[in-house]
Amino acid sequence: MFNLVRRKGIPIINVALTHPSSSFSSDANAIIHILTSSNTITEATFLTKQHLQNSRKPLTLFSSLFQSLNRANLTPRAFGVLVLAFCQLGLVQEALWVFKNHSFLPPLQPCNALLHGLVKTQMFDSAWEVYRDMVSRGFSATVITYGILMNCCCVRGDFSNARRVFDEMLERGIEPNIVIYTILIRVFCNDGQMGEAEGVFRRMRKSGVVTPNLYTYKTLMDGYIKMGEMRRVFDLYSDMLNHGLHPDAVTFATLIDVLCKMRDLRAARNCFAYMAKFDVVPNAHAYNSLIDGYCKAGNLPEAMHLWVEMERCGIYPDVFTYNILIKGLCDSGRLEDAKGFMEKMDEAGVLTNFVTYNVVIDGCCKTGDMEKAIEVCSQMTERKIEPNVITFSALIDGFCKKGNVTAAMGLYTEMVIKGLVPDVVTYTALIDGHCKVGNTKEAFRLHREMLDAGLAPNVFTVSCIIDGLLKDGKIKDAIKLFLEKTRAGCSGGKMDIRCNGFIPDMLVYVTMLQTHFQSKHMVDVMMLHADMMKMGVMPNTFLYRWHHKAEFPVSLKPPRPNQTLRKHLECNRHTEVLLLFRSFLRKRPTFNAIDSFSLLYALKACNNKHSSTQGKQLHTLIVKLGYQAIVQLQTSLLKVYAQSGNLRDAHQVFVQIPSKNIICWTSLISAYVDNHKPGTALQLFREMQRNNVEPDQVTVTVALSACAETGALEMGEWIHAFVRCKQGLNRDVCLDNALINMYAKCGDVVTARKGDCVMTPNDVTFIGVLMACSHAGLVEEGKWHFRSMSEVYGIEPREAHFGCMVDLLCRGGHLRDAYDFIMEMTMPPNVIVWRTLLGACSVQGLWTNKIFVRNQIKQSRAPGCSSIEVESGVGEFLIVDGDHPL
Repeated sequence: MFNLVRRKGIPIINVALTHPSSSFSSDANAIIHILTSSNTITEATFLTKQHLQNSRKPLTLFSSLFQSLNRANLTPRAFGVLVLAFCQLGLVQEALWVFKNHSFLPPLQPCNALLHGLVKTQMFDSAWEVYRDMVSRGFSATVITYGILMNCCCVRGDFSNARRVFDEMLERGIEPNIVIYTILIRVFCNDGQMGEAEGVFRRMRKSGVVTPNLYTYKTLMDGYIKMGEMRRVFDLYSDMLNHGLHPDAVTFATLIDVLCKMRDLRAARNCFAYMAKFDVVPNAHAYNSLIDGYCKAGNLPEAMHLWVEMERCGIYPDVFTYNILIKGLCDSGRLEDAKGFMEKMDEAGVLTNFVTYNVVIDGCCKTGDMEKAIEVCSQMTERKIEPNVITFSALIDGFCKKGNVTAAMGLYTEMVIKGLVPDVVTYTALIDGHCKVGNTKEAFRLHREMLDAGLAPNVFTVSCIIDGLLKDGKIKDAIKLFLEKTRAGCSGGKMDIRCNGFIPDMLVYVTMLQTHFQSKHMVDVMMLHADMMKMGVMPNTFLYRWHHKAEFPVSLKPPRPNQTLRKHLECNRHTEVLLLFRSFLRKRPTFNAIDSFSLLYALKACNNKHSSTQGKQLHTLIVKLGYQAIVQLQTSLLKVYAQSGNLRDAHQVFVQIPSKNIICWTSLISAYVDNHKPGTALQLFREMQRNNVEPDQVTVTVALSACAETGALEMGEWIHAFVRCKQGLNRDVCLDNALINMYAKCGDVVTARKGDCVMTPNDVTFIGVLMACSHAGLVEEGKWHFRSMSEVYGIEPREAHFGCMVDLLCRGGHLRDAYDFIMEMTMPPNVIVWRTLLGACSVQGLWTNKIFVRNQIKQSRAPGCSSIEVESGVGEFLIVDGDHPL
């Protein structure tokens, strides 16, 4: 009977549907009952869903069917079929009604389908209510159920509850699957907890049961992109390849987008071409990212070429493609071409959106063509696209820059009437416009309105108001009022505009300093200058020019004694610098005339290994004078401690620097490398990257030296890849020499011999190449490189080059050639050259040659000598000197 119904179920239901609903109900009940009783849930669900979908009155049919099933007292499976059918049809409300109005718990699959449907329709409260009802009825949740619940927490942004669900699952002994792990990683990424996300990723890897897939890597990559840690994205990409996962089009599009945001278009284009290696067809997102990168770089011809290539490959440009190109044209001032592209959008059947019009309107406003901007805005409303806050802000800013504040305020009023809430950009444009026309009263009113609306002013807002006050001549009272409004919550009387949550930039500092200069408030000038140095904002040329014109002796203006110190330092007369500095201190016991420049010159004069005591004395003086916040002084002090081998104090100075720049990091890393602690140096290099400090060519060179000393080839290869990908990195000969030296000392001679990793070589380059050939036993190639030094590059060999060649010949077993080479040297061989040959003779068992070489060393080596003074004469005694006239 069961097999008959399974074969004939659909025809029977079809026949039943031709009869009235009452007839259908009895027939359908029997068939559904038989199908569910025989565990053929799929067939039962399919039949129910098909005829609910085809019915002209599905809700009436559903009501009749439900009532009939209820009267027949069928099993919970039959009602589960209804829940599944409704969920698959998207009728989640009806499925929820069946669940609530049935006393029995449906099977597991319908329950999970109902939960999934509720989460998908964002009925989160109902989903948790259903789950609690399921648990109260004795339901045992599975890994699929927990996956749906965690996805509910992720979509809702309830990150703490997601972690609680995960812990509950582990307590019940349910092993998470790849979906659970990936959802949890996405939860932490959305919350900005990348450390927790990495922990989950490592836990998944260590479990040995679940292996990360492409979607897991993509989720973690997206998290790092949101946090701005672009380098970690490429680490994940390398890890993905090492574990045998091939990237898809979405992964490549993500990498291309990251490279474009880093403005490394060459690497982005290479990544785009690399897709062919994995037989991956580029998608529209990859093309859009690359086109956007070229537009932002001002390379519109290449962007247009990609657009044409995109159409030629059968990938139709979407609205994002056209918006990117239109923005690129507007930024370059080609407004007519931008409008032409809008027409091409219509021809291609791509609908323009508010972003398209906002880009064109903003371009018109930047060029000052407000009539055209208003015309485009009218076209926007004709197409039933309502202007938003960005539209109004662009128009207001355009009118304010033209000096037409009345029109700008009219737009502002219209904007408020339409129910749009002005943002910081809107208020800043209006404040700037009123300040420029001298209407500071209205500017302050708008500023108060902005604060009352809960909007915090940004750096540009601050700059506009200060500049307006300066031009209006209302300096003292107005700035006092402004600072009171912007530093709500600061300690009383303290002038610190950071209390509002933003960090001032150079423009704010320059404007405020200029104001106080004009009013001759030099105490405020010094306070602002100290705050500026503490925040790591370096003075620019305008600031120094104002200090130079000022009539007051401020610390940024070097006094005449500092000029003397600087001249001695430039001539490398370090002792004279320190003596002059001490005499300066004795004449000025109160330190009134000691400024940061004097201390800086004194620290730079402490350049030997025995300067630790002098450095500590200067360190004490810096603390007494309150100059701890000046980064240049702290960096120089760090170098002094490092040169004397006092790494503990050097590291302590580094920790106390408030705003660490690349020079601070490089100085400390170099200190550990110079003191033969390369492991610690590499740890600092990694920590520097975690702090989002981009290394320059000096830092990279020092890090490569650390890799060479520790044999960290993998780290060195990563640094080499960074050098290749980093756009704007100044590659010099020192950096290339460090690369060759690293590969040679780490044993990768093949890479060290490659000529594509160096520019024009110098004498240090050839030392690394000859060393690599020596370790690899490449005698003939080493000879060729040695000859090319003078014949091709015009570099005269030094003692180090001759030593490398002797070592090369000796390692290759060519002792006679090594001896002949020594005899033909253009300079007298030193002890190291003979010692190399002597060691080779010992290894080869050539004792006769060994004795000969030993005698040659005695002749080349200066003998030990002692002197003794007897009465008025001085006598010298050499080694093995048994006969002396004294």
